[in-house]
Amino acid sequence: METLFQVTCTGFLDVNLPLTYNFAAISGAATPKKAWEQGTMVYYGTDSTSSPLYLPVGDQDSDYVVTIAVQVTDSFGASTETTTNAMVLEREAKENVSTVLTTTESMVDRLLQAGNSQAAVRLLTSVSSTLDRDTAADQEDREQLRKAAITSLNRIPIPTLDSLQQTATAMAQLTGHDTELSKDAQDMAVSKLTEMTAFLRVKAEDGTASGQTVETAAQALLSGLANVVTAAARRTSTVHDHSTPKVSPWSSAVMKQSLQTISTVKQVVLATKVPGEAPKVLTTPSLAIMLLREECRDFRAGAYVQEDFGSLFSVPSTEDLFGNGTVQPDQVIDMHMSHFSNNPYQWATNVSLEDTVVSLEFTSEGQNIPVRNMSKAVDIIFPRDDSSDSWSTIRISGDVTEVQDVTVFNTTDMHENETFLLFLRPSNPDVELTMYLGEDQYPTSVDYTSKQSLPVVTNYTIEVAGNQNITADPYLWQLGILNSSSMYHLGIFYRDKGDLDLELLVFTSSCIYFDETTSAWQRDGCQLGPLTTPNRTHCICDHLTSFGSTFFSLPNDVALADGAEGVLIIPIAVASAFVLYIVVACWAYLKDKGDKVMVETMAVKECDPLDHYQYDVMVVTGFRRNAGTLADINIRLIGDNGESELHTISAPLTNRKVLQRGSFDSFLITTHDWLGEIKEIAIWINNTRKSQSWYLSRVLVRDLQTDQRWHFICNRWLTTDQDSQLEIHLAVAEKNELRQAGPLFVAKAVFGLHDDHLWFSVLTRPSRSSFTRVQRATCCLITLLCQMAAGIILQGTAGDSIIGELQLVWKQLIIGVESGLVAFAIGILITAFFKSTANTKERTEESHCCGRNDDVEKKAIKSIYSKDVVDVENRDAEKEEVELTDWHSAKGSVSGDDWQKRKNAKTKDGASCSCCCSTCCRLSSRRCSQLVWVLAFATCGAAAFIAISYGINFGQQEALSWLVSIGVAFLQDLLILQFIKIMVIAVVVSLCDKKYDEERWDPVLPEHLAAVESWTTATSAL
Repeated sequence: METLFQVTCTGFLDVNLPLTYNFAAISGAATPKKAWEQGTMVYYGTDSTSSPLYLPVGDQDSDYVVTIAVQVTDSFGASTETTTNAMVLEREAKENVSTVLTTTESMVDRLLQAGNSQAAVRLLTSVSSTLDRDTAADQEDREQLRKAAITSLNRIPIPTLDSLQQTATAMAQLTGHDTELSKDAQDMAVSKLTEMTAFLRVKAEDGTASGQTVETAAQALLSGLANVVTAAARRTSTVHDHSTPKVSPWSSAVMKQSLQTISTVKQVVLATKVPGEAPKVLTTPSLAIMLLREECRDFRAGAYVQEDFGSLFSVPSTEDLFGNGTVQPDQVIDMHMSHFSNNPYQWATNVSLEDTVVSLEFTSEGQNIPVRNMSKAVDIIFPRDDSSDSWSTIRISGDVTEVQDVTVFNTTDMHENETFLLFLRPSNPDVELTMYLGEDQYPTSVDYTSKQSLPVVTNYTIEVAGNQNITADPYLWQLGILNSSSMYHLGIFYRDKGDLDLELLVFTSSCIYFDETTSAWQRDGCQLGPLTTPNRTHCICDHLTSFGSTFFSLPNDVALADGAEGVLIIPIAVASAFVLYIVVACWAYLKDKGDKVMVETMAVKECDPLDHYQYDVMVVTGFRRNAGTLADINIRLIGDNGESELHTISAPLTNRKVLQRGSFDSFLITTHDWLGEIKEIAIWINNTRKSQSWYLSRVLVRDLQTDQRWHFICNRWLTTDQDSQLEIHLAVAEKNELRQAGPLFVAKAVFGLHDDHLWFSVLTRPSRSSFTRVQRATCCLITLLCQMAAGIILQGTAGDSIIGELQLVWKQLIIGVESGLVAFAIGILITAFFKSTANTKERTEESHCCGRNDDVEKKAIKSIYSKDVVDVENRDAEKEEVELTDWHSAKGSVSGDDWQKRKNAKTKDGASCSCCCSTCCRLSSRRCSQLVWVLAFATCGAAAFIAISYGINFGQQEALSWLVSIGVAFLQDLLILQFIKIMVIAVVVSLCDKKYDEERWDPVLPEHLAAVESWTTATSAL
């Protein structure tokens, strides 16, 4: 649509003037002898030089070469042809195409207004070529552009046969992409094609059109009509699906009109023929028609084959076809043989059939000759693509004296009136086998429903010219029509020594025909022939009309046994998963008990027995390599009212290791006075021990009396040089510093590697996490078993790629990915249930069981300190009115005995409510936890049952392929999905929740620190 070309012919001489010049363009290389038939007409006329014209874009595989076929014809119709080439490059022309078609002053409109319809058609042909290559455009936009082009083409007048041929080839090209033909585009296209067919019929009947011209025009018309049929059928096609299709009224109307127009085109072509001519074949990508005119006595019986598609009719003699006296021997008869790659009778929805439909009919003087109840039936062959069939591979053991059960399949009402067939491909093509069929039982050599020896010897043959006879396959067993509600077992008896590999396919098929009277598919008068195989259907019928076939390959849920190894692989794998779980769960249970001690708050040595004000200091050591330390670490709290004593946190009053890599250590620090608002903390590190370096992440200080918290962010290495000591001061972190997304994301992501990664966290679970190791191991078992069950269900066959000694098929990789995603979703759900029960227990106990006690305690604290000490929550408002008195005067007014009495009173007041609420909360949370455990083990049991029940009959090859898919699923979850989950959680926390993990944890005081006297006594003893 950018460059204009001009074609000039010279040197053509003839005495029968005038000469007519026709130019056609073909994208890419063309067959020299058929170049004119392959091309799209771009010019016709008596002038040897064309007007400037657009050419379609050349084929990229042929270096964008466009072949120009030239046909020069004299006044008597004699013609000669030659070709030349041009290069037409591709360009991004969507905007130009849209401009040409949709603007009111478009180039097409101007050409039509000027009466230059030939140039307008050439332009639309170029538009079609551009659309065919503009794959980047939106589907809806392409539909609209193609509809606009067809609308413009509908306005083209058809005054001559040349204009008809040019317009018909343009329409065929515009309708070539069936997925881009809208309803309106199909309606307009079939309407214009019907109009052109009527014009061609008039010209053929009045003798102004030669046979060659009619055939060329008919070829173009059939191409367009076949494209419309394909587009209409596309919306209702249900190949390999036994559901009933739904056909819209407009779709059936388009197909009916197309079929009627195709019938008219056939009659027009036959009108130019004389008896005795060779059959005329008109072929498009989805339609082939063979037309033959012959006198009845000269009609040749035998096979008529559509070479391009492989369909075949083997027709008997005229005596068998028409009987005695129906057709006279000298009567001229016409044979119409058609092959549709897409079912043109989509409105007949009583049967779901294969796409291919073939038809054979005879007419005489335009009237149909009915052919029914023939004395000798006609043979019909339907080719089909068997690449998607579910073949199964089995290995039969030699030297076995009993019948070996190889497969089982079910029959349903869906297969009623259909013939069941068994097809084998043995590795040894000459092997002798005996097949047994048992209904609802395993067949034996004496108890069976039917049996068949293979190979089968049959003399049924269809003779085809060129010694390409069609014969029966010796390893096909037609089981016949079976009961529609039974389970059938197939057994095999193999006599020879050595193992035998077999490919096996069980399928159903039937032959049907289209009844014009009822507009439905019927079965009477047709039967399935012995030449049927998975890649062709053989029908034997006693009448002629349009024929179709059904085919259904039984799904790959058959049980194929190839030795005990295959039978036991999957049950052993499932059992191994349970054994491994039991071992890991026992270890995890012991670790969970030990973790309970690790979360308790530790008292430090410097606690004064007379101190009563308590602070919980949580120190978070980083996750970096060698982040822990054995050095002496001291800490001091600094507040508005003073400082605490120097406390050594590296040596608490326990034997636990503290300040280790990734640890969250909680220390109890007491002060004699209330320190007021904590402003900063001071930390010392010295080199009195080895491993002086320490990576401190952050510190959380909590006032145990008022639950007020202060955060201190460090995130750096602390180390000493030689004999020096290092002291650092950390100021309280501001709110905006705590809520920065970057540090929060890093902290949560690093913590998530230890807590949120399902598989790793069984080993690295943080002690304070409510999600126990046993629960994590259970979720791992659920995920693994669900991967096994999903892999079993999705198991199928595909092309093989050899990896080591296993046949790893591409489909197994897909199955592994799909089963991994299914199991990941189930694992996420069970994990959420476990976490929710633990969190619910904590929340309910805290809010309901301890809530009143906390209120009493806070009131008691305020009653003690409100006389002389500014209340923490209101001290800013009362700062100017109240003066702080020191702790000693407060101590004088409130003695240690009074403090203990108030605590005892608090406990006594809340005792009855606390006891009642605590009991109810424990019962509620216990029931929830029990329900989750029941759900978890039920999921494990269901997944294990599915895996074993399906896999118990898997062969060794299928079982090994299944193991490959499970390995893919496991690695995907371990290395990809879990890390994606961690990143998502980190993003959500950093952007939405904006809290560090330790902010959600409350101090856990051990029993010996629960009462003030206990830890003070313990401290005095030191």
